[in-house]
Amino acid sequence: LMSYFKAVAENSNDLISTHKRDGSFIYVSPSVISLLGYTPEELIGTSPYALIHPDSFPDVQKAHEASKKRKENSVVYKMRRKDGQFIWVESTAKTMSHIDNKPTEIVTISRNITYRKTIEEDLMRKNALLEKLSYMDGLTQIHNRRYFDISLEKEWNRSSRHRASISIILFDIDHFKAYNDTYGHQQGDECLKLVAKTAEAALKRPGDFISRYGGEEFAAVLPDTDL
Repeated sequence: LMSYFKAVAENSNDLISTHKRDGSFIYVSPSVISLLGYTPEELIGTSPYALIHPDSFPDVQKAHEASKKRKENSVVYKMRRKDGQFIWVESTAKTMSHIDNKPTEIVTISRNITYRKTIEEDLMRKNALLEKLSYMDGLTQIHNRRYFDISLEKEWNRSSRHRASISIILFDIDHFKAYNDTYGHQQGDECLKLVAKTAEAALKRPGDFISRYGGEEFAAVLPDTDL
């Protein structure tokens, strides 16, 4: 059985390793050379924690404890290569037992998922940007009516829970149609941008916000503010 395991491990593109219950390497398959740049001999007897990025420590420790309890689990974390670069790795681990059912070694299968993580992170950034843009008014670059409706409901509920005051200021630009007719729509757009910028600059607290309510109308929401 062990010879079969070794044959499979040594012909796998994934890194297959076995560990003592403290995590130290017992066996490391040859694919570690392409994955981490180390030879198997360099890692046997050492702890994998020396290669793990500090940010990933809690997740890896949690997965390690689960493995010791014979729970199969997967964890995604950053691991340092021999050249000092960090890559994203996904590992699945499970404890092996002898015939007497006593836990012996932890078997781990690891693979490089850096490319996948890069795509996922890029997608998350783009989705976050799209969400941000969906809440912005394209002309004035302040929040739009959609953001106003959603945020006002949240602030109203929060104020109700805490029995706090909330103020809303609705205002528009007087004689804006006449201004547009006289100076043209391009100048009218510049007027809207200037009013929006000036109103936004007047808000002093992080929780205050201004939105373009529609046309030449604007709305400011001021949490924790009475008359």
